[in-house]
Amino acid sequence: MASDIFNEADTEFHVRAWTEIRKEKGRTPTERHRVRYWYTGGELKHDIADTPEAAQAKAAAIWKAHLDGLFDKPVIIPATLGELVDLFTTRGDLSPATVQTYSKILKRFVDFTGSDRALAHVGKGAVTKWFDAMDCKPVSKAAYLRTIRALFKWAIKSRFITVDPSKDQTVERFKTVIRPWLQFPEWEAYLSGCRGPRKRLADGTVIETLSAHRIRSEFVLHTGLRAGELADAKHSWLHGTVGRPAISVPAHKSARARAIPLSARAQEVLQDAAALWPRPSDGSDSLIFGDMDEHNLRRGTVIACKRSGVTITDFHGLRRSCGARWLEVGIPLFHVSRMLGHADVSTTARHYAGLADTTLAAEIDKVDAAGRKDMIGNVIPISRAK
Repeated sequence: MASDIFNEADTEFHVRAWTEIRKEKGRTPTERHRVRYWYTGGELKHDIADTPEAAQAKAAAIWKAHLDGLFDKPVIIPATLGELVDLFTTRGDLSPATVQTYSKILKRFVDFTGSDRALAHVGKGAVTKWFDAMDCKPVSKAAYLRTIRALFKWAIKSRFITVDPSKDQTVERFKTVIRPWLQFPEWEAYLSGCRGPRKRLADGTVIETLSAHRIRSEFVLHTGLRAGELADAKHSWLHGTVGRPAISVPAHKSARARAIPLSARAQEVLQDAAALWPRPSDGSDSLIFGDMDEHNLRRGTVIACKRSGVTITDFHGLRRSCGARWLEVGIPLFHVSRMLGHADVSTTARHYAGLADTTLAAEIDKVDAAGRKDMIGNVIPISRAK
């Protein structure tokens, strides 16, 4: 016979204290006061107390420790492919946009391979069959392979598996080309296409107000932020760590932490943002560019491009436009790579190779302008040097 003294639970943790009467033949019945607590799917832990009050106090303390986050949650080892994908896509270090991309690709893999397939039975054959069954462009297959490898590398790091089933998988090689972007002369036309709502003044004059999409777009054109970084940007990111006003972006996924110096125009855009999304009066940290939907960013960019008659691009194309502009004005590739937050300069070279090459002629012009000094210090023009 048992009666509860304390019983609290949520979706992941349970703690219970109770008194039970132990009866043994030929002996006087005795009371025992016990405490038990556990995470869902985890190991049961026990404790005892001398009195009901002591058992209740212990249980209450354990419950409070759980609410305060003082307990380490147990690592639940996935048994199936579906469980592995669920754990992988629910990690706290992934942005919503990354989760959406991973989930979309991995759902296709799970649907093809089988959600209830034992993790131990997911080998190279399963990965190869899925890739052979896909009818898409090599560039898409390469993106799928990167996601699959991210999944299995994380599983190995978490010690769920020991061998990467995608290790020997390859895709057809394809030529990397820079996707559509806006040339600098197109920027003003594009921004004029980001029309804001109209407002009637007291004298009856109708004016167009500055649109939220224009403010966000122009800041990306001058800083090269990713859409997710723009959505997460807070006032605490704004400080001059590089000798002038800058925005410091923390490390995220494969991107490294970086400080992007703000041009004069970028600083003016921040003032427009402050007028549209004021910082709380108590000075607490808040989003610089307000709450936004990344789908609406892509949609708004395409609409503005069509409205203004410039190159049709997506919101990420504004980031590419910024990187292209930096290279065109002569900023070295390594510095552009740092400001864009690429994990490796080879990524910048791969995606902006053609644009980087256009700066080489300017470098040779510097040599022509400098001339060459002879042994006694006289300057000899390159064209006449022997």
